[in-house]
Amino acid sequence: MFYLAEIMETNIIYNEDCIQGLKRIPDNSVSLVVTDPPYIVENHGSGKSALTNRATNKKGDIKDIANGFDYEACFEELLRVCKVPNMFIFCSTQQVSQTMSFFEKKKLSVILLVWNKTNPSPLCNGRYVNDIEFCVYVRGKGATFNNDTPFQYKKRVYTSSICPDGNKLHPTQKPVELIKQYILQHSNEGDLVLDPFMGSATTAIACLRTNRNYIGFEINEEYWHTANERINAECQPTLFD
Repeated sequence: MFYLAEIMETNIIYNEDCIQGLKRIPDNSVSLVVTDPPYIVENHGSGKSALTNRATNKKGDIKDIANGFDYEACFEELLRVCKVPNMFIFCSTQQVSQTMSFFEKKKLSVILLVWNKTNPSPLCNGRYVNDIEFCVYVRGKGATFNNDTPFQYKKRVYTSSICPDGNKLHPTQKPVELIKQYILQHSNEGDLVLDPFMGSATTAIACLRTNRNYIGFEINEEYWHTANERINAECQPTLFD
């Protein structure tokens, strides 16, 4: 654990709104951002799941925000705290174009990545099966790209199963191996990785397994407790240590 200009501890998740928390992080102090903000989705009368409760059906400018969240303010803060723009931002179909456009206007390299889920829910209610999720990768000049990683780390599509509902700690939980791949490809050991929407702490777990430091925020107190319990379990020594 170390301190950012004696302002914030690292390797900790703060239980607070990320917009307020990000303001305490010094400029140019973060090596990589990996995050999964609230999705904007269209429900089309398909019911209320944990995911749709986390989202809204608004459309339009990115300032039309899920549950009152200001994406543009968050993105500006992420750009400020990064040493070099180096971000993975998961988003819904409705957010892809707005998110990419926001960073393209900043003259940054923007790439669309895909998580292909091998076991999606078969309940599609007259629509295409929800078997993919999108991630926008934003890269500035000089951002870390490790060429000595396995070839599959450089592919734009990551294929894996999703976490079974009975084992999920969060409705939008991502596989640790997916986040590990992004971290290994675009950061180095000892780097600081930021996740302002920590959820179930998948980013933190991936950092612990790859010798990176992390800092994060989670506004929901229940998920914050769950995230810390997961981290504590990860750090428990085994009989073979």
